[in-house]
Amino acid sequence: VLNIYAKLSSISEGKYGNQRNKITFQNYVLGVYFEEVLDKANERFTKMTNNQYKMILHRKKETGIKKAGLDINVFDSHTGKERSIKTLSGGETFKASMALALGLSDVVQVQNGGIQLDSVFIDEGFGTLDEESLSTA
Repeated sequence: VLNIYAKLSSISEGKYGNQRNKITFQNYVLGVYFEEVLDKANERFTKMTNNQYKMILHRKKETGIKKAGLDINVFDSHTGKERSIKTLSGGETFKASMALALGLSDVVQVQNGGIQLDSVFIDEGFGTLDEESLSTA
């Protein structure tokens, strides 16, 4: 019986066998919800970036001991390649952050019986945007 619990514990921690991605059970479950947030966020982010970028959940384990599961990459339609979201410019990062916050708001509203959030407070970030980006955002 202890062996079964030890095996379940290892699986939930992403340490069992030869698992390549090392995704913990917790990150797997969060990833499912996070994909919903990304879907909603991309509805805005693609518009704010003139269809250049789309955020993608990155599940592959990179080098080292870091666990995988909740990293974000962007697909750049101009280059046709996927890359780390950390490579976005300051203005693009702000747009991604704002889209994620609004996407989370959308998912929370739907999952909680259609409640409506009437206000969102954004403290800073608009100063990093040029005139056209500010208008789009």
